[in-house]
Amino acid sequence: MVAAVTVTYSRSGFLGLIAVVVVLAWKLGRRNRLTFMLLLLVGGVLFIALAPGNYGLRLASIFVPGLDPKWLPRRTLGSVDEVAHRRLTLPLFRHRNG
Repeated sequence: MVAAVTVTYSRSGFLGLIAVVVVLAWKLGRRNRLTFMLLLLVGGVLFIALAPGNYGLRLASIFVPGLDPKWLPRRTLGSVDEVAHRRLTLPLFRHRNG
C-alpha cells in the first residue's frame, strides 16, 4: 500500500496512510507512546527524504495549491457560462464543406 501511494503521488492516499499509521501506533505503543510517535516522525521524515522525484513538493501542495503544476485557479462563473454557451452553439452554426 505504501508503494502504491508513493508511485501514484496520491496526496489523499498519503493522508489516509498517515491516519492509519498514527492510529495503529497509538494502539500498539501503549507503554511508550512518546517513543513510538518519535520513531514514526523520524520514519516519516526519512520516507519523504527518500521518496522519488518531487514527492515532497507534491505533498506540500496539499497546503499550498499553487505548488501543484496541474492546479488551475477557479474560473469565474461568467467565463464558465461563456464557454458552455460556445460549446452548445458552435455545433449548430458550423458549416460543413462537401
